Amino acid sequence: MSSGPSRSNGSDTDLSALLAFKAQLSDPNNILASNWTIGTPFCQWVGVSCSRRRQRITALQLPGVNYLTGPVPPAIFNMSSLTAFALAINSLTAPIPGNTSFSLPVLQWFSISHNDFTGQIPPGLAGCPYLQLISLSDNLFEGVFPPWLGKLANLNYISLGGNHLDGGLALVALSNLTMLRVLNLATCNLTGAIPVDIGHLGQLSELHLSMNQLTGPIPASFGNLSALTYLRLEQNLLDGSVPAAFGNMKSLTMLDIGLNRLAGEINHLLSHLCNCRNLSSLGIYSNYFTGSLIGNRVGNLSSQLQRFFADGNNLIGELPATISNLTGLEELNLLGNQLQGAIPESIMMMNNL
Repeated sequence: MSSGPSRSNGSDTDLSALLAFKAQLSDPNNILASNWTIGTPFCQWVGVSCSRRRQRITALQLPGVNYLTGPVPPAIFNMSSLTAFALAINSLTAPIPGNTSFSLPVLQWFSISHNDFTGQIPPGLAGCPYLQLISLSDNLFEGVFPPWLGKLANLNYISLGGNHLDGGLALVALSNLTMLRVLNLATCNLTGAIPVDIGHLGQLSELHLSMNQLTGPIPASFGNLSALTYLRLEQNLLDGSVPAAFGNMKSLTMLDIGLNRLAGEINHLLSHLCNCRNLSSLGIYSNYFTGSLIGNRVGNLSSQLQRFFADGNNLIGELPATISNLTGLEELNLLGNQLQGAIPESIMMMNNL
């Protein structure tokens, strides 16, 4: 049986797309030049996976180590059996074609972060009902946030941060995607309040909303996110107090709410966070928290805590010696407050600080 492509099953179209891809790219490590050759069946080419029966390409995965540069030809986005497309951490360019030249009906994984793609978020992705992961962060995409993302019910991973999007009220559109585990919308020009419905995302483990223009209070519905391990809300315009329900997020390992307009008594906040026994990094810096640090509050934070940044607030009084209970602490920043008195000797003796 011939190992070449058969015109009856579309593998010739896949081969042509790969050859066009190779022809347009700069390949400084000669990964494609040395491996993507006519003498080798294309299903054995590096980064290419095929279905066994029909010899159709099901995955194209060339992330990072290949340093590929140049435009991706439109034909790549017409390989109709493709389920995984992973070209992250290269230097690929050009807009991705629109609906008429984009047909990936069984696509599940689309990862092109850390490249130089331009234009709008590919509208053809709206026709990918099986899509589970979309990672477009750190490119040059622009334009209005596409509301159709909120209709792709199988999505469990969305990363759009580090582009030039007009995110607006994107969070409202995504709050019904109950399968989401990771959501990264940092630097997406999000505006308005964080919707209460974010509490419906019960499987969420990572939420990255930093460096936007989000306003208003942090909703208490965050307390429903019991699987959340990583929460970054820094550098927004959030105000009010931190909800007591934060203490329900017992899986948290990282919390950063710095550079906002949040206020409240510091010990109330710490008493809630004492329930987060896995917390290793806590940032509440550059806000308006007040009061003096009470020993049985700060000293009862997670024994896993390595970083605690509370600089730039309105804290007063002396440092409690119970900070030394935090034996894993490596970084402590309390600059820009009104603290006074001597530093307790037990803190000076901490081995990791």
